[in-house]
Amino acid sequence: MQDSKTLEGVLFDMDGTLFGTEEIWYQSELKLMTRFGVPWNRADHAYCVGGPMARVTKYMLDKLDNKISAEELFTFEMEYIEREFALNPIPWQPGAEGLVLEARDKGIKIALVTASNKHLVNLVNAQIKLDVFDTIVCGDDVALPKPNPEAYQLALAKLGLNSQNSIAIEDSNSGVRSALAADLHVLCPPSHQIIVSDDKLKLIDTLEGITLKDLEFWDWK
Repeated sequence: MQDSKTLEGVLFDMDGTLFGTEEIWYQSELKLMTRFGVPWNRADHAYCVGGPMARVTKYMLDKLDNKISAEELFTFEMEYIEREFALNPIPWQPGAEGLVLEARDKGIKIALVTASNKHLVNLVNAQIKLDVFDTIVCGDDVALPKPNPEAYQLALAKLGLNSQNSIAIEDSNSGVRSALAADLHVLCPPSHQIIVSDDKLKLIDTLEGITLKDLEFWDWK
């Protein structure tokens, strides 16, 4: 019988959780919408955080009054984000790299679970090698991306684990909902205001100073 107090897996979100890419995303969105003469602000970006590209594209199309096709806009989105990723170094979020390496060194299985597609994950991998992770689940690996639980359920299956001994680390409402729906406990250093409330959710200011011991949710107060 599996020990209910043995942490076996940590599933990390990517943008905003592990890496400080949210500002890069915001600048790419801002520049794209400015191209079309449409205002874009932090609230618009906050709506898009943690969501699949299809949802971001739909939101932008609404602001553009559907003056171009979804396919054309998506092409522009990829062009602009790729340019911003190439122009800007991708930083680790405070404390994130140390936590990932501690988990790896202590034999804890780790997964990267992101709503970003494989192309965007490859852009990150060009700067920060992601082979430290036992598995990676991207937005285009699932039929129903975050906030649906499918991505986390797939990651758990690929790791050979269940939710009982695993934890997710997320920064967005969409991601938190996804992980909770997969029956995971969730540690959240938020990138924006979290409106989700759940007994399995713990909010923290930052991952800085967080160790594996802090992820043992059975000791959460």
